[in-house]
Formats: sequence, structure tokens, C-alpha cells
Amino acid sequence: MAKLKRISPRKEPTQRRSIELRKSILEAATYVLKEDGVLGFTTNKVAERAGVNIASLYQYYPNKESLLFHLVEIEWAQTNSVIFKILEDQNKTHRERISLFIEKFYETEAEEGTLKEAIANVGLIVENTKEYLELISEADKKFERFLSGALNFKSTSDLKRTSNFILNVIFGFSESQDAKGWDYKFDAHRISEMLCKYFGID
Repeated sequence: MAKLKRISPRKEPTQRRSIELRKSILEAATYVLKEDGVLGFTTNKVAERAGVNIASLYQYYPNKESLLFHLVEIEWAQTNSVIFKILEDQNKTHRERISLFIEKFYETEAEEGTLKEAIANVGLIVENTKEYLELISEADKKFERFLSGALNFKSTSDLKRTSNFILNVIFGFSESQDAKGWDYKFDAHRISEMLCKYFGID
């Protein structure tokens, strides 16, 4: 498949009316994807559902790939806001925090199955985007801060190596699962217990 020329929105709305219009488009896109599935997702259906003409939709999104990618970005932001807040909760032990962190992350991964399928269907590899790489960089830094408080490290390189290993285990496992029928709570508990026991996280 040819490389996508543009996946970022054409412009960011500033006026209230424009903000509400784009919000309606995004809500309609979520609805169409849920109701009609991956193969039934089109910009025409989204525009019809949102009650706008297709030209208005194209003011913000040049194609359905761009629209889907923005939905993914919104999911990223919402997920990060929740899971990293868990790691910062000083009222819980490090062991409790990493367990909840993994469970909540797996829960969101299971819920995003249709969206991930749609992204794959249009040939968009989000891992190659600047936005994704920036997100991963931010996630690495936040998890390293958590881990440095949970364990004693002799060097920064040891911290980075351990953090990278743990995140690869957590994220890599979720990528191998089929979201449909996934018992993510069981797997989250099993992986958190394994990691905490191995690294001595209390």
C-alpha cells in the first residue's frame, strides 16, 4: 500500500462553533465505527451521522486515515492520563500501583480492539508516526520515575534497562492478545505478580 501523504488534521479549530463541529465529527466517527464496523467505516457515513456536509468534514480531516488516527490520539491521551495517575498515587504501595497500572492498560487495550483493527485495515502503522514516538518517550520517562522510587539502582543505565524490559513485557504481551474474549484481569494479575516477584517490587 502506498505511503499515506497526510494523517494529521488539516487545522485546529479555535472558534467555539468550529470546536463543536469537530467534536460532532469525532463522536459520529466513533459511532459509525462501532455500529458499522471496520469495513463499513467511511467519511460519507461519518458526515451524515454528524449532520454536516462532506466538505465540512474535509476541512479538518483530508481522509478517513486522518480521522481514524485522531481517534487513536484521543485514546492515547485518555489512557495515559489514567494509567500514569495510578503510578503517582502515593497512598498505594509500588506493588499495588504496578498491578493496577497493568490491569487498566490491558482494559483499555481490550476496549480499543475495533479501532486498532480499523487502523490496521487502512494500512496505517502508528508506530512509525512522530506522535507515537513522542508518546512512548513520555511514557518511558514517567515509568522510570516510578521505578526509581520503587527500587534502588546503581546507575541510570540500569534504571533505563530495567524500565525498558518491564514495559516491553507489559506492552508486548497485550499486542499478542485477541481483544475479543480476552480475560485481561487474569493476565494483568499474573504478569504483575511475576514482575514484582522477580524484581522485588513491594
